[in-house]
Amino acid sequence: FGRPFYVPVDTEHKAKVFNFYALCDCHNPHMRGFWASAFGFFSTFFSTFAAAPLMSYIKKEGNLDLTKTDIQNANIASVAGTIGMRLISGRLCE
Repeated sequence: FGRPFYVPVDTEHKAKVFNFYALCDCHNPHMRGFWASAFGFFSTFFSTFAAAPLMSYIKKEGNLDLTKTDIQNANIASVAGTIGMRLISGRLCE
């Protein structure tokens, strides 16, 4: 490829040593893709599954005073956020 690498590589361009600080580096396209997909995965996971364990407290009278329609709209927004984030992170990973 003719490009210099930050760590020593073999003839197949595989790293010979593990450099922990290279994980935080976003200069290379593969690391930008890695962090974009990791961010997309965690935000999708959080937006989908964060409210499910708390639903018994959310539905309880006097806590948030949410109607059944409000809860359904929140579920729809959660799924829409998941779809939106997958579309955005998919473009970032390409």
